[in-house]
Amino acid sequence: MLFSVIIVNYKVAPWLQQCLLTVRWAAAQVACEVIVVDNASDDESKLLMAQFPEVKFIWLKENNGFGKACNIGARAAAGEWLLFLNPDTLVQPGLLRTMADFVAAHPNTGAMGVRMVDGGGRFLPESKRGMPYPLAVFFRLTGLSQLFPRNSVINHYYQGQLDPGAVWRVDILSGACMAVRRTVFEKLGGFDEAFFMYGEDIDLSWRIQQAGWENVYLPEPVVLHFKGESAAGALASNRHFYEAMVIFSKKHFGDRLKTLVWLQVGLAKMATAWRINKKKRSTVKKVSTAWLLRGEADAKASLAKRLPAGIQLVATEAAADRLVVCISQGMALETFIAKGAAERRPSCFYVMGADYVTGSDDRRCGGELFRLK
Repeated sequence: MLFSVIIVNYKVAPWLQQCLLTVRWAAAQVACEVIVVDNASDDESKLLMAQFPEVKFIWLKENNGFGKACNIGARAAAGEWLLFLNPDTLVQPGLLRTMADFVAAHPNTGAMGVRMVDGGGRFLPESKRGMPYPLAVFFRLTGLSQLFPRNSVINHYYQGQLDPGAVWRVDILSGACMAVRRTVFEKLGGFDEAFFMYGEDIDLSWRIQQAGWENVYLPEPVVLHFKGESAAGALASNRHFYEAMVIFSKKHFGDRLKTLVWLQVGLAKMATAWRINKKKRSTVKKVSTAWLLRGEADAKASLAKRLPAGIQLVATEAAADRLVVCISQGMALETFIAKGAAERRPSCFYVMGADYVTGSDDRRCGGELFRLK
């Protein structure tokens, strides 16, 4: 078996359900196994076992964090490649096929990542990153990297000089969608479990490269990542992120760059406080009530019969406060991704067979979630 898809879930059953439905498309092109490791969720996640009998579910009794749960999934896997995938993602049907073709032609590849976009179609720069040296993180946290997005030094963190539409060898890949050669993963001891959440993908990517293997960024296919839905709350997520940064800096830089590490951590704390305060000041989002359905006909018909209370369908964009991308075989997802961020209108997503419509294009207010009839 070439691929084992490993998904760590924590209280995001609606997103996990849609993710698994799209993984089925990919599995139809390349034989694989799918493993879900659940970090003691107390939501409806266990109900998915009946809908996905082909998936192996591992139910943990406590929240072990992302890296440790991934390692547990890897030990239960049989594939030559381990594809770690966030539950708040939608994948294109050709994901595994493209990865399989690439590794067959590039035997020195140790890990692969792909171009990711958010719920608004915008490119997610964490899809490809450079080594997070303290100075690179300093430029990122101060906002200087945004002023010079193409500068290889000031925007080294996101490798802004590299065209997202081309194949590149990079330092760091994102754990939201990261395929690792099994032999490499096992030789390196998997994810460092000192990282509870965040940073473990940076650490593993760097160790893969240091061991002489290549980390490769692929521009196609594209994964839609709902950005943050699979994480904990804002306060906990920010705390875990900056704890991870301290662990990483001490592990790889030690005392050699002590002053810059201190600046990095200090600025990180300031940025956290600023973001939390900004979120408190943000206006309350308006819950959508008028939907314009787009996408595949069978999915549109299915959704039209299951509309949540208070939702009405409209026929024009001018009357709509949400465009809902309706997906049955993946074509509508591919069309949405091809348009990129050109749509500009808030979008939600429905994968036929799911019990929810989801969306997270407004980062200030979090995602939308509608339970269907």
